[in-house]
Parts: sequence; C-alpha cells; structure tokens
Amino acid sequence: MNIKLKKALPALSLISALFWGLSYPLVKMNQTAFGASDIPSLMLIAGIRFIISGGIIAVWNLFRHRKNPAIPAYPGRGSIWHVLILALTMTAVHYLFMYMGLGICTGSKSSIIKQTSVLIVIFLSGLFFPEDKLNLPKVAGCLLGFAGVVVCSMPLSDFDFVPAGDIPIFLAAVSVAAGDLYSKRATRSIDPIFLSGWQQLAGGIILTAAGLIAGAAGGKLPKLTVTPYAVGVLLAVCGASIVAYTLYMVLTKYCDLSKLSMFKLTIPVFSVLTSGLLLGEDMTKPQYWASILLVSAGVVIANLSIRPPGSHSRAGFGG
Repeated sequence: MNIKLKKALPALSLISALFWGLSYPLVKMNQTAFGASDIPSLMLIAGIRFIISGGIIAVWNLFRHRKNPAIPAYPGRGSIWHVLILALTMTAVHYLFMYMGLGICTGSKSSIIKQTSVLIVIFLSGLFFPEDKLNLPKVAGCLLGFAGVVVCSMPLSDFDFVPAGDIPIFLAAVSVAAGDLYSKRATRSIDPIFLSGWQQLAGGIILTAAGLIAGAAGGKLPKLTVTPYAVGVLLAVCGASIVAYTLYMVLTKYCDLSKLSMFKLTIPVFSVLTSGLLLGEDMTKPQYWASILLVSAGVVIANLSIRPPGSHSRAGFGG
C-alpha cells in the first residue's frame, strides 16, 4: 500500500464517520419535509434515497469502466451475488428492521443498541480474517468507545427491555455487522466503488418495493409531499450517502476491519454535533463532551500496536 495512503486512512475513516453522522439530522429533515411518518412512507423515501445515490455512483462507475475495462460496468456472474448480499445486509434488511424498531424505541436507546454492530465486527473479524487478530488494545478501545456511546445517550431512564422494539434494532445491528464482514471479503476481488453503487441501487429498489407493498397491504399507498425544499434535502442526504458508503467500502479494502469499525463509534458523536448545527438541538450537555473524550480515547487506544520483543510486524492503522 502507498505510504501516504496508509497515513491518510485514519483521517479518511473519520470523514466517512462524519458523513454517516451528518446523514442522521439530514434524514430527519428529509422525513419532515416529505411528510413521511408511517413505516411504508419511511421505507419508500429511504428507497428513493438509495436509488438516487446508487444510480449516481453506478453512472460514475461506467465512466471509470471506459478508462479501465478491468472495472466491471454492470453486475455479472462474478459479482451479482456479492451485490445482492451487500444490498440486503447493508441497506434493505438494515433499514427495514431499523424503521420497525424506531417506531417503538427512543432515539438514544436505539443508538446504543445499533452500535453493538461494532462489537460484533471487532470480535468476529479475527475469526474470518486471520491477519486482523483481536488484541488487548482493540478490546480496551472498543469497550471505552462503547462506553462513550452509552454516555452520549444518557439519561437512560427509559432503558427497559421492550422486545417489539429492541429486537428489530439489534437485528439491524447484526445485519450491518454481517455486511461489514462480507464487504471485506468482497472488496478483495471486486472494485469497492462498483460494489458501493450497485448495492445501494439494488437495496433502494428493494426498499421502495417493500414500502409500496406494505402500504398496499395496509389499504393505501404511501404518499409524500414534494416541494423544492424537500427535493433539496433529499439530494443532500443522497450526497452524504454517496460519500459515507463509498468511502467506507474503499476503506474496507485497505484497512483492518476491527480498527476501521472502531471509527464507527464516532458516528453518534458526529450525529449530535451536526444535529445541533442543523436542527438546533442542545450541544451543551456535559455527557456529550464526556462522550467525545471517551470515544476519542477508545479510537486512539484501539489503534495502538503491540510488538513482541524482536518482532517486526506491521504497525499502524491499515494493512
């Protein structure tokens, strides 16, 4: 790997997390602007979002294919199953369970349950990828970062177990973790930008169809209020999705998945900060700043390298 690229990986990971965090307030603004409140309409607007963002990346990929024919233009026999598996795990199933749970769970509780995906990835990546072994800094950093997520979402007076809401959110976390693990395998042989575009496009089609079917089953099709402002916010959400998904998919090709996943713990922090800027939410709560310190310390500790005496193993963030 290019040395300059290797040094830039932590910064690129934070940029990816920033756009993941930014998408949360943008999605809230988008849902309000379109008047989406019930699950079918939420699924429909999410599907439209991923069809647009995935379509833009897929068109960009066509130009990349013309310059480099080794990059596939369309999903074929060697890539179609990779695209469909990622479309289901990272987009369609993920958001289907998220919307089912969010109708019952509070936002703070959901953010904590959702971050269990990071724990799953960190503790399982060593099993699937021998070069990404679990070690003490990773475990300590992961637990410290997760503690930061919990602190960020305090007070937790509503943290009672509600199976109807908690289980779907946890299943969404499992789906994302499965997508992260599979994307590491897929990007070893397939271009990550190609995968990012087509999995979003396919996932968007599945979500759109699911929203329309769910609405029809309930007796009416979901309706959205279309205004220039709503369209503008939708395009902003699509832009955030393009950067977050594509950059993360590229990073999975070059980074240890366990260390990369640690940076996802910064997503709730960026979500709080961008929600304060865009939605006027209170950013002065002390638990937010305590969370930033804990998550930051966790990321730093997780990326420490332990070298046995006389060892010359690689150090740093990526591989």
